[in-house]
Amino acid sequence: MNKNSTTVDLRKYGLETGNTQIKSVGPMVFSPQGILFIGDNVSASIFAIDVSDTESSNEKHTIDLQNIDVPLASYLGCNKADLLVRDIAVHPTSQNIYLAIMRGTGDESQPVLVKVQHDGAISSVDLSHIPFSKTVLSDAPDVNDPRIVSRDPLRTVTVTDICYVDGILLVAGASNEEFSSTLRRIPFPFDGTSQRNSLEIFHVSHGKYETAAPIRTFVPL
Repeated sequence: MNKNSTTVDLRKYGLETGNTQIKSVGPMVFSPQGILFIGDNVSASIFAIDVSDTESSNEKHTIDLQNIDVPLASYLGCNKADLLVRDIAVHPTSQNIYLAIMRGTGDESQPVLVKVQHDGAISSVDLSHIPFSKTVLSDAPDVNDPRIVSRDPLRTVTVTDICYVDGILLVAGASNEEFSSTLRRIPFPFDGTSQRNSLEIFHVSHGKYETAAPIRTFVPL
């Protein structure tokens, strides 16, 4: 194992240490530099976080995640039924695994970011004191938007998937427009700007446009 430093330049990426006050954790992706991007649908924001994972490994590792809910529940002190794993991401240099977890149910659920190391050791990332920056999605569906997607409010699919390509975040999800399915392009470091395109789908079987059918996942080419 080669433990070279992979420290993130906080000033370069506009990150400052503080309390993220993140409300939910959902889709995630790492940049090649090791910055973790997390979609927060409750606050309609995207966070950039330095997880300070400075270990570097040139070896291939196999981590068994089968029945991972059992040790996760034990570590977090709750029942398996009270855990919802929202996404998974692998750190580009350490190869440690990060899990976005909602602990609890309904409005009482709490966001947790968990790291699983090569040996299966579990630890949590303190989101109350960590280098971060965030950008708010001003065109997100309102919390009171009556539209429903798969039995959930439209707001819950503000961000459904994230990819990072050459300094740009590609963010699939929903907006407050009539045709809500949206693909956003957000530059990083965040500067408050973004571009977006709406996706219009015509459903031939019933002869209507789908106005609330967000992209669930995608792969940039």
